[in-house]
Amino acid sequence: MWIVIKYKKKELGLLKEELKRMIGDLPKFYIPKIKIQKINKTKVTIRKKELLNDYLFCYHEKFLNINFSIFNYLKGIKYCLSDANSRQRDVSNFINICKKYHDQDECLKQEFFNYLKLNKGIFLTGPLTNMFFELIERHKNNLKLVVGKLNVTISKKSNYLYHPA
Repeated sequence: MWIVIKYKKKELGLLKEELKRMIGDLPKFYIPKIKIQKINKTKVTIRKKELLNDYLFCYHEKFLNINFSIFNYLKGIKYCLSDANSRQRDVSNFINICKKYHDQDECLKQEFFNYLKLNKGIFLTGPLTNMFFELIERHKNNLKLVVGKLNVTISKKSNYLYHPA
């Protein structure tokens, strides 16, 4: 069973140890990540960032028999979403969609965000990094956008990453 946990970022290792101690072996963790490009004058750096900030998905068969209230007292957890049991299909579908759009670094590719059918977004890479856009038209191979006062057309196959704003 999958559970959704809001965790303390600096205590992820401690959380993993606590869960291993509680259930006997280490559960599976899934934290969807994206790549973000930062431009500092002449230097371009790419770093990984968690898509859902401080939420993670955790799977173990023993979670079916455990009372969720005990998760809130583990070190490293801010809280555990209590209705995860009723949302198993939704959580599993989301994780499967994310895994379908992974690249070799296990980060989400742009096709994941194309799947979401967004209308407004922000560029994460390329010359338009950190600029907001609004979608005008969606075509088979490209998108027509408004960025500031400019009309821009980008290919869906481009290496520019963007996500909903």
